[in-house]
Amino acid sequence: MFTVDEFVGGSTIRLDTLDILRHSSAKPAATRYQRVNLKDHEAVVYLYVRGYWITRFLEETQPDLLKQLLTQRFGHQELETRIASACGMSREAFWQQIDLMIASHYSI
Repeated sequence: MFTVDEFVGGSTIRLDTLDILRHSSAKPAATRYQRVNLKDHEAVVYLYVRGYWITRFLEETQPDLLKQLLTQRFGHQELETRIASACGMSREAFWQQIDLMIASHYSI
């Protein structure tokens, strides 16, 4: 997603998709991993948008972080801890706060 943006020289996702991060009713519980029902289109769109904006945010604010994280293998908790720490928050708060942090960073 973000790599495609770099390749084509522009955004492949609209800025107004940040509203989905602010207002989606499809947000999963912050402390549970769950399978996504592919028939739940709102949940699928939410997770796609969230993935795009988290990646873009990290690439712009922590340019070496993703490259560094991809050079080693981490369990999901360690990975979340490292990303949360780079964003200035605890792993426990990360999934609850990241959407609003990103939306306010791009402030539409």
